[in-house]
Amino acid sequence: MSNIAIIGEKEIVIGFSLIGFQLFPVTDSVEAKDALEKCTTDGNCQIIFITDNIAQLVIDEIEQYQRISPISICILPNRIQDSKLSIEMLRKNVEKAVGTDILFRKEE
Repeated sequence: MSNIAIIGEKEIVIGFSLIGFQLFPVTDSVEAKDALEKCTTDGNCQIIFITDNIAQLVIDEIEQYQRISPISICILPNRIQDSKLSIEMLRKNVEKAVGTDILFRKEE
């Protein structure tokens, strides 16, 4: 079983089965919270991708897991509507890994 999981809408996550991701198709925040908890507590997921629409439903839980867990949670941007959530999470992941914001810091 892959150590990479994807949580999101069924029509989006189904394609990732071809490359061996663990799939967690969800439709609401309750299912998303359950999937996120399963991915983080099983101990076999190291990277979790979550679609932007679903991430917005459980952003508090994502931020909590980001603080206490070594698992990397990445938000997949929505190609239809522009959301800053995925960029902000990427910035936080890089800052966590490197210790400083090397991607988006403003030059002084």
